[in-house]
Amino acid sequence: MLYQSFNQRKKVEITYTAASTNKVTKRVIQPYAFVLYDENLYCVAFCERKQELRTFKIIRIQNVVTTNHLFYLPEEFDIRKQFPQLGFIKAPMKVDLIIETPFSNQVKESIYSDDQIIEELPNNAIRFQATLNGDQSIKKWILGMGAKARVIGPSSLKQEIEKEAHLLLDHYQN
Repeated sequence: MLYQSFNQRKKVEITYTAASTNKVTKRVIQPYAFVLYDENLYCVAFCERKQELRTFKIIRIQNVVTTNHLFYLPEEFDIRKQFPQLGFIKAPMKVDLIIETPFSNQVKESIYSDDQIIEELPNNAIRFQATLNGDQSIKKWILGMGAKARVIGPSSLKQEIEKEAHLLLDHYQN
């Protein structure tokens, strides 16, 4: 219903649970865009209650009621320019990775960054270089590939992944 309202440019009333307080509120929003970030779907919308652009995690929306009131997407709205203000982009990091199959195939089929470079290596491995955002998301992504991903740089990221790998190993050895 939320996506349909977005397509029809209709305002919606949502019942929303705030992450920080668990407080449930009703709000009228104007859904401007949808963003997938760190495996979660968000609605970027103008909140009439707060009178500003806000980000609503879809899973926290309990109810959606479409109204008959239309809204107009501002001409200057560009979701890519909104990312830093919405908290999606934090401390860009230039990463350099060696990725083996099966993950190399998935990475080759995806766009992670405007500046990404993918170099084919033997045995269907790749060297992946790109500017990514959100250090926790980057680490989670790399660790999710297990031994099939190796950090070449930056050295700070390599050290953090090594530290996490040692902690993980300690859990299983003790």
